[in-house]
Amino acid sequence: MNVTASGGADCTVSPVTANICARSNTLSIPTPWSTQDKTSAPNTLAAAEFFEVGIDLTGLFGSNTPCVNRFLFDTRTSPTLTATLVDYAEGVLTTCPHAQISTTVSPATITIGGSATDTAKVTLDQPSAMVSGTVDFKVYGPVATNTPTCTALAGSFLGVPISGPGTGATATSGSFTPSSPGYYFWTATYNPASVANGDTKSTSCGDMGETLTVVSSHITTSASNPVALGSTSSDTATVTLTPNSQPVLGTVDFTVYGPVATNTATCTAIAATISGVAISGPGTGATATASFTATAAGYYFWIAKYNPTAAANGNSVSTTCGDTGETTIVVASNIVTSVSPSTITLGGCPSDNKTVTLTPNSQPVLGTVDFTVYGPVATNTATCTTIAATISGVAISGPGTGATASASFTPSATGYYFWIASYNPAGAANGNSATTLCGDGGETLVVSSIPKITGFGFTNSPTNNDPTLGSGTVTYTWTIHNYGTAAVTLSGSLTVSGTASVTCTGGNTLTLTGSLAAGGDATFSLSCSYTGNSGQTVSATITAMFTDTNSLTGAVSGSPTTYTFTIQKL
Repeated sequence: MNVTASGGADCTVSPVTANICARSNTLSIPTPWSTQDKTSAPNTLAAAEFFEVGIDLTGLFGSNTPCVNRFLFDTRTSPTLTATLVDYAEGVLTTCPHAQISTTVSPATITIGGSATDTAKVTLDQPSAMVSGTVDFKVYGPVATNTPTCTALAGSFLGVPISGPGTGATATSGSFTPSSPGYYFWTATYNPASVANGDTKSTSCGDMGETLTVVSSHITTSASNPVALGSTSSDTATVTLTPNSQPVLGTVDFTVYGPVATNTATCTAIAATISGVAISGPGTGATATASFTATAAGYYFWIAKYNPTAAANGNSVSTTCGDTGETTIVVASNIVTSVSPSTITLGGCPSDNKTVTLTPNSQPVLGTVDFTVYGPVATNTATCTTIAATISGVAISGPGTGATASASFTPSATGYYFWIASYNPAGAANGNSATTLCGDGGETLVVSSIPKITGFGFTNSPTNNDPTLGSGTVTYTWTIHNYGTAAVTLSGSLTVSGTASVTCTGGNTLTLTGSLAAGGDATFSLSCSYTGNSGQTVSATITAMFTDTNSLTGAVSGSPTTYTFTIQKL
């Protein structure tokens, strides 16, 4: 140790190069503290009782200046070096700087897939000292709740260099990209290069500024399904966050694709877009809803995308084409009817057969059908004002490829009748309500008049057509007119008999046969010879029938009829 020589140690005369010096008081001095020696007045120190010393550590040790925190001095009973040590004085020096470390995670909240860093700032309590060394960063997590837990190491960045003035130097970790959502807790440890650069210091788990929140979004949707064509469908998106302590906030964009004929997820043709639907609520679940009215039947596929306002509200997330709950079936009904037979003669009983099909036909037909018959009117001009009959609530069920229901009606007058049939589905899955229109193809019924005997006569010979003579020849002639709009087939007979003796050409019975065209006439005749006494009779009976094109058989109007004459004289 380079201590100056005796005599040069007096601080008042020692050179500037001296490494150590000291002084004592040469006169009695008062003290600001209470004291009492053996010779002086109270609170007074006699000459040589107050001692000061100065040591230049840098001068003594050069660049290897030790860090001295404390010192211990002693005094002797006399200036003699062998005098007894009696008093000790302890003091504190501030040649060793102490470090402080604080850290800040940036950003403090990120979405899954994002990255964050931690920046440590080290300061020394001696501003003139230098910060120098390394910082070790460690990340722990994820943890489900914001409870500081530093057990599972998620990442580390060791030996990051740091240097700078004691007023503050910083070091930043590498980027940390977490793979799972949750809470992460950072710690940082300053490792000084030497004691001159401070002491080792660490942050603690959960220190302010050392928590990283990683937020992940999840979206599920539920579309209304099925819906009938013409009705409105909707899709509701539910967004949840992990951790769910963060709030949901942002918008949802809905896109509808379709229609597609089969339930095969296809998202190419956009049917509708509903953008910017606001959503907000707790991270445990918030919802947003959009509506859409399809103009065509088929399968529609929804996609919903969540757009968060900020990282604290999660990451952008979307459903995919064909996700569960994202398909809407729009069901359309088609109704076709056919009156059978479409033409009848009065007295017939036609039926209206309705066939309902659905699009898509994977859905079932189920519900009822109401039939209404209007008429009669004189011409084939669709007129649905006067109701002739109603048959309501006829059950219908079957596959979407086709189900049928029927109703029958017996008209009481001739003319044109027009049917209307309405399908009433049991639910949206069974299609929409559908109806035929007045005058639709297959919905017109024509009711015709029945054939009629329009003329009946006879001639008698030899005396002035008087059949009452005792004998002679009588010829019966009659005509049937078809008042209908379709041909009929005639049947029946003319039979001549009586109490007189009667013989007819070809036999006493004439069989009626043949087709009678619409608006046409058929004439029949039979000649008979008779002989008898006064009071005996001759009778002719016509029994005429017809069968129309619908196989309906009936009696010709005016039939049966019998003509009888009585012989009065020989």
